[in-house]
Amino acid sequence: MTKPSLRKLALAVALTAAASTASATLAVHEFFADANLSVDALGVDGAGNGIISAEVASGSTVLRACLYTADVWGGGVSPVIFNGTLLNPAMGTLLAPNANPANTIRYDVTALIKPVIDGGMGGIYGFSLKEEGDNDGSVLVVVYSNASTMGG
Repeated sequence: MTKPSLRKLALAVALTAAASTASATLAVHEFFADANLSVDALGVDGAGNGIISAEVASGSTVLRACLYTADVWGGGVSPVIFNGTLLNPAMGTLLAPNANPANTIRYDVTALIKPVIDGGMGGIYGFSLKEEGDNDGSVLVVVYSNASTMGG
């Protein structure tokens, strides 16, 4: 059995929580053949804003894009404004439990990213991110394919 290439293991996110008397695991896995990843993070103090980026090769097609936003030690994830679109925690998926006890919300932002990146010139694409409360930061994961990722 051969090891799968990094390109073929495009997105695997696993969260594990453990307590002294019990443990629980929530695993979120998606498989994208012949794909690549762009991952960026942004942390701001309190309710702040900044730019979170995706670096994608020329002529790429976005397969999936997710924004992961975490709260500060279980205080509750506050809404964020991603590139002009308000994302409330109810619009995402709560990835819990977590041992620290921070909570993380995963938003599917594919529809917001795809029109900007698909077939474009490539490079670094910046997306505005504003926290509406005291979150601990966000991570943008973009899964994409292009001619160079095919058949590897």
